[in-house]
Amino acid sequence: MKIGTTALSLVLLIALAGTLENAKALTPIIEIAQTSTVATKNIINLVLFQYVDVVLKNRISYTGTLTVFDSRKQTIEISRNSDSRSLPINQIQQITFRPYITNFCKEQKCSPPPPVMRGSKITLSGIPLDAFVLLDAKKGQASVDITKIVNETKENPIPPQEPDEILYVEKIQFESTGKMTIKVMLTNHKFDSGE
Repeated sequence: MKIGTTALSLVLLIALAGTLENAKALTPIIEIAQTSTVATKNIINLVLFQYVDVVLKNRISYTGTLTVFDSRKQTIEISRNSDSRSLPINQIQQITFRPYITNFCKEQKCSPPPPVMRGSKITLSGIPLDAFVLLDAKKGQASVDITKIVNETKENPIPPQEPDEILYVEKIQFESTGKMTIKVMLTNHKFDSGE
């Protein structure tokens, strides 16, 4: 009986040792799975001026308010008074954003001159069309996902912002590759839209 108990104890001890070795072998796999990170998105908020000048590749231009930016259908829509016009992005050279309609005079009263913007100019190149989202056209709110730029260059083109700083979009230029360049101004000055 004593030999049987000793043999049984020996078998249990070997089984326990094998289980511990398996647990040690699995530990690095579990640690690797727990330490993998999910890539974070770099989405920045932008402010759009109320008025836009849209210049087509054939040099025809339109002035109005940007009301739709549809990257899926690759069209934009601009409105002025009660008229609205849909334009295909592949025909657009650039969109320039302004706080006022330039040279607008009615009954010999002209709109005020555009303000002088002071701040840091930043160029975001190679932005995919679907990275730009028009959040609220009436409030001039948009966002752009710069994750691809940050991943490719390993640096963020937007410096750390102070709480009172705003990124105003000055210009969007469309490239033949289906991407765009967005020129922004980082400033702590708030502009009145002229309404």
